[in-house]
Amino acid sequence: CLSMLLKDQETRLIFLKHNGISALTQHLVPGPKIQELYEACLCAWLLSFCKEATEEMAQLNIPKKLTEVVRQGNKEKVLRVALMCQHNILQELKQRDGERYARLVSKLIECGLHKHIATQRLMNSYTDEELLASMDWLAEKLEQGMKHEISQFDKYADEVLSGTLDWTLFHKQDKFWKMNVQNFVAKDCQILKALVRILQSSTDERTLEVACHDIGRFIHHYPHGRPLLKALKVKPQVMKLMVHPDPEVQKQALMCTQKLMLSKDSLDLLDLT
Repeated sequence: CLSMLLKDQETRLIFLKHNGISALTQHLVPGPKIQELYEACLCAWLLSFCKEATEEMAQLNIPKKLTEVVRQGNKEKVLRVALMCQHNILQELKQRDGERYARLVSKLIECGLHKHIATQRLMNSYTDEELLASMDWLAEKLEQGMKHEISQFDKYADEVLSGTLDWTLFHKQDKFWKMNVQNFVAKDCQILKALVRILQSSTDERTLEVACHDIGRFIHHYPHGRPLLKALKVKPQVMKLMVHPDPEVQKQALMCTQKLMLSKDSLDLLDLT
């Protein structure tokens, strides 16, 4: 059994030298073969005690793969080794390379690891001390990472000013909008006007989709958002996108139009239905 061999540090280095981690990633996929998945996660966890291995594991997106294992985890033993492996990789990166650690935390937040951990704890009554310790450590570090990300309006502004948008962490985080909505009207509405320019000029479906979403968020969180957007002639631009060929752009444009036209009380009623 490979897991027995990987208890030895020298064997771990040999496994690493012969591209064993790359081969292992193919087996870190949730499926009907629970025992096979457990053995793969167990091997990954054992390798995470090797500093050289954690570097490659981070590069090969193993923490992201393990997040999907956690999301679908229906066996405690699988969940245990998956989370303990993520714990070890992050802890090692935190000690050696703060910048890479921060990037990985951000990636795991975007993958929803913090939500999956919370769901697992809500749905199950775990007693294993090592599992609970890893859950607590990861939840704490992910929460710290979220606070850091949410406070970084400059990063969001850079994305908007680049003219290309994607579903990065900021767009769907209520805390981000509550904390930063005033920044949209700073400097003569620089960022708000940049979003409007995107609606007018972009041909990228994802960018248009996110821009409509963000304008809708602005309306929801900024007390006098509608009159401001009316002055910027946003509604005609958004309504044009309601017949866009891409269905996701259509969807976000429709939702944005509703927010432009309906009162906050009416929108709150829609959210309840």
